[in-house]
Amino acid sequence: KERAKQKRSKTRKGKKKSQEGSQKESSQKQNLEVDDLAAQLGGVKVSDSSNIDKADQENTKSANSTDPTGTEKEEEDVSEAEEGDEEDDGTVEGLKVKLLPHQREGTDWMRDKEIGQNRVKGVLPKGGILADDMGLGKTVQAIALILTNRKPKDQPARKKRTSKDSDTESEASETKGTGKRKFPPGLSKCTLVVAPLALIKQWESEIEDKVERSQKLRVCVYHGASRSKDTGRLEDYDVVITTYGTLTSEHGGKGKGKGKDKDKDNKKSDEKSGLFSVYWYRIILDEAHTIKNRNAKATQAACALDAEYRWCLTGTPMHNNLDELQSLIKFLSIKPFD
Repeated sequence: KERAKQKRSKTRKGKKKSQEGSQKESSQKQNLEVDDLAAQLGGVKVSDSSNIDKADQENTKSANSTDPTGTEKEEEDVSEAEEGDEEDDGTVEGLKVKLLPHQREGTDWMRDKEIGQNRVKGVLPKGGILADDMGLGKTVQAIALILTNRKPKDQPARKKRTSKDSDTESEASETKGTGKRKFPPGLSKCTLVVAPLALIKQWESEIEDKVERSQKLRVCVYHGASRSKDTGRLEDYDVVITTYGTLTSEHGGKGKGKGKDKDKDNKKSDEKSGLFSVYWYRIILDEAHTIKNRNAKATQAACALDAEYRWCLTGTPMHNNLDELQSLIKFLSIKPFD
């Protein structure tokens, strides 16, 4: 037993010595290989790694000293990015609710069509069709547009308009050589909203509930037997809400009479009354597919209105064929199809 123990201890010692020797040989080989590489690169040895670290620190210090504004620029970029995120969070001045991303994009697009500098064949656009699906907030986007692009206060006062004035004033609505748009005389500050009868109360409640008191809009629901009382002061309001039926009845009532009354009406055919007596700052047709029939009285009445900006809100601008889009294009006064 003692001899066996001695043999075991000798074999263990021999294994340890062989392992230590192999480890020393491998470390020596690694050191030699590293030294060879260092010599090839520039005669730098492994022991000079501390010097390399010092040199790197000195280089970074010198770079910072030569470009002291580098960190400042990075901080400015970060702050600008944060400000951009804050601006794009959906808040609109005067609006109680925050807009969703697609609503914010739609509002920006509508505002750009009114006050932007993007000309299409030399003509500034003055409206368009917002064709979001039902339930995506077309009403909220229209209210945000009303709040963000109000008529400037330094415009001339109202003058009586006739049918002959519309063409000349529309041609003078843009200034040549400058990006600023000059409004023609007689332009009111009011936005006219034409909607189906079932939606006029919804428009009134939406404006009342979602607009802050500091930016409160004066709203007039122009419908029913009492509307004749408001005819003379329509442009004192910020928003006038009416129906397609009211619009059609006032347009069809012009120039109708008997005998001498009919002659008087014909003489005064150029003078407009009611909704047609106001040069609206903006007209918004809700459920605009109501005027898809070009021969309908509602379509003719809507196209007879005077306005600087025109908008159509509908989730279905076309139902059956492409001809239904022609009425909307005519209302929008898109040349040469108007």
